[in-house]
Amino acid sequence: FSGQTFRLANDIDLMLAPFNPIGGNDSTKTDENTSSKGFAGTFDGNGYTIRNVNIQSKNNNVGFFGLVRQGTVKNLTLSRGIVNGGWYVGGLAGGTFKAGVLENCSSDLMVFSADGTKVGGVTGFLSGGSQLRRCSNHGSVSAGYASGCVGGIVGQIVGSTTNKISSCFNRGSVAMQGSSGNAGGIFGYAGSVSAEIKNCYNAAPVTSCGSQGAIMGSYSSSGSISISNTYFAQGYNGATTAG
Repeated sequence: FSGQTFRLANDIDLMLAPFNPIGGNDSTKTDENTSSKGFAGTFDGNGYTIRNVNIQSKNNNVGFFGLVRQGTVKNLTLSRGIVNGGWYVGGLAGGTFKAGVLENCSSDLMVFSADGTKVGGVTGFLSGGSQLRRCSNHGSVSAGYASGCVGGIVGQIVGSTTNKISSCFNRGSVAMQGSSGNAGGIFGYAGSVSAEIKNCYNAAPVTSCGSQGAIMGSYSSSGSISISNTYFAQGYNGATTAG
């Protein structure tokens, strides 16, 4: 798909038929995902909606797009349905890496992994100078791995090249169901990374047996994270360790 552009011309109802992630998925579990798979073109939803999505897989990197690798997905709404996978699971994308872009997209899918981690309402992980702009999540997000991470927008931010999240918001409940772990309204965990988060907000409950926060679950002190003009709605502070 590299260099190719796809544009929706109308709404689509998938009628909960089993759907395989666009761009493929695999068993990779590396934070700086080196998979050669991934959508590398441009997908323009053109303001239309895809409804009744049903993605259930035991693989990793699971979402409507399994991986967005140097590609762009924009102007797309996913409404009603479920995404269930292993590690790296998201509504729009299991992972967004190598300067991938998700822009002006919305998801209200139920996103979860019973025994996996790095689960996000929009994308499971964000790395390699990738960007999320004007994206939102409205569906519940949960993960069950003992020491995992889950976020309303992004499960985990990784990589030394600056990743950016701007003008995004979450309105779906976020739950880390494992015995420990990190849960955040915008992102679950950021490692030794460079990241910028601005103009974002969370308006949904966040729960975890480990670290939880209305904006972020936790982060590594060796990283460089800038958060500006980002807030949570009254009653959803949910903070025990960070956020």
